[in-house]
Amino acid sequence: MKIGTQFIVIEAKLVCPPINEDDCIPGTIVVGLDGCCITCINKTDHCGVSKTSTYLESNGCKTANLVEMTTCKGSCTTSSMYSVQARTIQHSCSCCREMVTSQRQAELICPDGKKVVHTYLYIEKCGCLETECAETASVRQRRRRR
Repeated sequence: MKIGTQFIVIEAKLVCPPINEDDCIPGTIVVGLDGCCITCINKTDHCGVSKTSTYLESNGCKTANLVEMTTCKGSCTTSSMYSVQARTIQHSCSCCREMVTSQRQAELICPDGKKVVHTYLYIEKCGCLETECAETASVRQRRRRR
């Protein structure tokens, strides 16, 4: 680093966070953006079923007990890479979505005491599904300026 007419040596040490390769999804271990530390997609961060419990409500009626609900949660592979053949950046996107669902029923109790059966979708399995990569507004603006 130069201050005025003098150069001062600054030593910077980069400490990489520990990584347990057994916790990584196979094939996702890469050198990070810093060019030094290795990173990966953690198995627990990968797309999968996440369970929560909640009361279902519809038209003022509500379940008496908590109902197990599922969502798809986690990351999937998305990348952008220059293609020599296409002479442009090619994008590959996938999103975490339901792959297998089943119908379940829950009994709702209305304020007047009437009981109603409500059918809902329960996610059994999630997976990464290829999808079209959406162009961001900033990319569209940059293209217009050219």
